[in-house]
Amino acid sequence: MEPTTNGSHAEVASHSALCDVGEFIKSKFDCIIVGGGTAGLVLANRLSEDSNVQVGVLEAGAANMSDPFVLTPGLATQGWYRPETNWMFKSTPQKNGGNRSHDVPRGKMLGGTSAINYMIYNRGQKIDYSDWAELVGEEWGWDRLKPYLLKHERFDGTDSEFSHDPSYHGKDGGIHTSFPTARCPIETHWLEACEQIHGQQHPSPKDAWSGDHTGVYTCLSTIDRYSARGTRSYATTGYLLPALRRSNLKILTEAHVLKIILESDFGNFKATALQFQTEGQTHIVHATREIILCAGAIQTPQILELSGLGDPSVLSKAGVETLVQNVDVGANFQDHLLTGLSYTLAPNVTSLDSLHDPVLQAEAIAEYTKSQSGPLSNGPSSMGFVAYATIAPEAEVSATASSIENAPSTTPELAKLEAERLRSPTTAGIHLYGIPASFNFQSGHDCSQYFAAPPPGVNRFTMGVSLQYPSSRGSVHITSTDPFHHPAIDPAYLAHPADLAVLCAALRYADKVFQVPALAHCVAERWLPRPEVDIGDRAQLEEYVRKHSNSEYHPLGTAAMGKVVDSRLRVMGVGGLRVCDASVFPTNVSGNLMATVYAVAEKGADLIREDWV
Repeated sequence: MEPTTNGSHAEVASHSALCDVGEFIKSKFDCIIVGGGTAGLVLANRLSEDSNVQVGVLEAGAANMSDPFVLTPGLATQGWYRPETNWMFKSTPQKNGGNRSHDVPRGKMLGGTSAINYMIYNRGQKIDYSDWAELVGEEWGWDRLKPYLLKHERFDGTDSEFSHDPSYHGKDGGIHTSFPTARCPIETHWLEACEQIHGQQHPSPKDAWSGDHTGVYTCLSTIDRYSARGTRSYATTGYLLPALRRSNLKILTEAHVLKIILESDFGNFKATALQFQTEGQTHIVHATREIILCAGAIQTPQILELSGLGDPSVLSKAGVETLVQNVDVGANFQDHLLTGLSYTLAPNVTSLDSLHDPVLQAEAIAEYTKSQSGPLSNGPSSMGFVAYATIAPEAEVSATASSIENAPSTTPELAKLEAERLRSPTTAGIHLYGIPASFNFQSGHDCSQYFAAPPPGVNRFTMGVSLQYPSSRGSVHITSTDPFHHPAIDPAYLAHPADLAVLCAALRYADKVFQVPALAHCVAERWLPRPEVDIGDRAQLEEYVRKHSNSEYHPLGTAAMGKVVDSRLRVMGVGGLRVCDASVFPTNVSGNLMATVYAVAEKGADLIREDWV
C-alpha cells in the first residue's frame, strides 16, 4: 500500500484557508497560531467561528491530508519513522537507562501528533484534574474540564456490546471515538486473566471515561465508524476540514517559525510578530491581539528560548540574549515510561504477528481496500490500570512514597501529591496494555523496531506496563541559536528511584497475570525477559527495566501552568502571548494525553474569547 503524494499544492488551490506565502504575509491577523497540530487546529476552528476575527496558522510540516499511512488505522506506526510526517527527534543518552537515546516522535504535518499517534482514547482520573485545580485554580478541576472532554468527542459506540455509559461521552464533537470491530481471541483471555487476579478487589468500571478507569476494559480509539468508515479521526478531519472555507482563516504550511518578536515598552514586553522561514526566504508577520504557541512540549519551549524567554544560564550558553527571565521554561519535562513482558504463544494460538505472513498481509490489505474493514481498520483493543498500592507490599509502598518526599525532584508541594498518589489504592498509577503481538522492549528506544517481525510462524503476546506518575523530571533546551537545530531533549528516565520501584512491581504483577489459567494455557514460554532472568530477584529486574524501558511518547509540562503560563495560559512576563498544548500540563495524567490535549485546547479557546471581550 503506497502513500499518496503530499498534494499540498492541489490543496492550496482547492481550499480557501490554505494559502501561499504571498497571501499570508499580506493578511492582517488578530491572532497567529504557531503549530497546526492537535491543539492548534482546535483553536484555529474555534477562534475563526467569529467571522470578525482574523486567524492565521503557521505549520512547519506539509498539509498531507490524504496520506493512507495517516488515515489507515492499521498503519499507524508507520508515521513514527517517516521524516515527511515526523520531526525525528532523539533524546540525549539516558544514563539510568542503558545509555540509550530514545526516539521522540512528534507529528510534522497538519494535525500534528494526532496524525501519527496510536489513536488510543482515554482520559485522566478525576484526581489528576483535582491536582491541577489545587495547583493552579479551580477552573482546571474535573467538573470544570469535563464539559470540554465531552465537547470534542463524537462517540460512535452507542450500540456497542462493550461496557460504556453514554452520559460520559460527547455526541457532537469533531473527533470520532469507537470500539474495535474485531480483535484477536488471545486478548479476551488476557482480559479474563487480569479480572481474575485483580477484579474481585477492584472491579472494572462500567465506563472507563468517567474519571475512574481502574481495572481492565476494551478501549476506544479515534477511528471514524460512520462518515469516513474505518479511518483515523484526528485534528485535521475533526477541526480543520469543517473550517476550510472560512475567509477569515489563513493557513500556511511548510513555514518554520524562527522566533517571536518582542517589543519593549519601558521594560514591559509584548509579543507582536513572528519571524518565519519558508522556501528559503525569511518573513515577518504581525498579530494585533495575540500569538498563541501550540508547538507541543518539545518545540514550544524551543521557540520561547530562541525568542529570549527562559533560564539565563541556558540562553547564554546557546548565544541568545535573555529578555524575559524564567528558569522554568523547558524544565518539568515528564513522560510515561513503558516496559513489559512478552510470551511466545502456544502453536495453535495466533496474534497480529500472523500478519507478517505475506499472504495474510495481502488479504488484510485487500479487505481494507475493498470495504475499509478487517484488521487494518482497528486500533488497540485491550488495556487497563492498576494502583501501585494494590500490587506491591505495604512496606514497599511506604518506602517508595517516602523516597519521593525525602528526595524530591520537584517542589515539596508536588512531591507530596506524587507520594499520595502512590499510597492511594484507587489512583491508577500503572497503565496495562494487552498487545497481541511481539513487542521488542530491548530495541524499543528505536521506534522502527517496536513491532519487528518474530521468526516465521511464531506468534507472541505482550503485556506492557507503563509508569503514569513519574517522579523523575527532565528538560528540553536549545543549545544553539539555529532554529533548525533540534533542542537537547533529556527525559531523565529513571532518575528518581521511585520510578524504578514502581515499574519493577508492575513487572512482577504482569508475570502473575500470565500464570492465571485463563491465559496460561495459551502461552508456551517467556520471550522477554529471557527465561533465565529471575523476576523474583530485584537486582535482575532492575537491570532488565533499565535496558528494556521505552517512551510512550507522552511528553508534557515544559511550559507548565503556574510556572511559565498562568491559569489562563498567558505567558508570564509577556503580553500578547499564550501557550496551549501539552507543555502547559502542570502534572502528569493517568492515560494517553490526546483527549486531555483536545479538552485543554477547547477550554483555551473559551478563555481567549472571554479575555477578548
